[in-house]
Amino acid sequence: MDHHIPPKCILVPVDFSDASRAAASYAAQLAEPLGAELVLLHVIASIEQVEVLLEHRPGPIDWSTARDDAAAVAEDKLLTLGVAIGVENVRRIVREGAPAPLTADTAEEIDADMVVVGSHGRTGLRRALLGSVAERTCRLSPVPVLVVRWKSED
Repeated sequence: MDHHIPPKCILVPVDFSDASRAAASYAAQLAEPLGAELVLLHVIASIEQVEVLLEHRPGPIDWSTARDDAAAVAEDKLLTLGVAIGVENVRRIVREGAPAPLTADTAEEIDADMVVVGSHGRTGLRRALLGSVAERTCRLSPVPVLVVRWKSED
């Protein structure tokens, strides 16, 4: 895989947290002057995420179509995020599974030159027990990873 400098394709995994939104905004600001394509990826990692994505839909969840429905909601949310960060024609990908390995796989599949990921800034015992998707992404990615540090106000 030949990676371009400056990058021509930047992949941003998004979990819709403030940290991942900050990473997407940073990546958009980086991509625009370089003329790089921005690709937003959302990975549905659990059934709980399916429920969260579908929580604002009217009526009970139809579990026979829930995964497809959640993917459609996630794709709409990625489109909305793209518009919010100033990228009208953002490519959107929704996958299901483990976030870090799927981010690495997607980077390879789309021939991304860089991954930009948000960090929640966890330290100490919480990080040791929970791990870090950003750290695992750095270890698994076939391309350079830029970690955008985000710290909440509290």
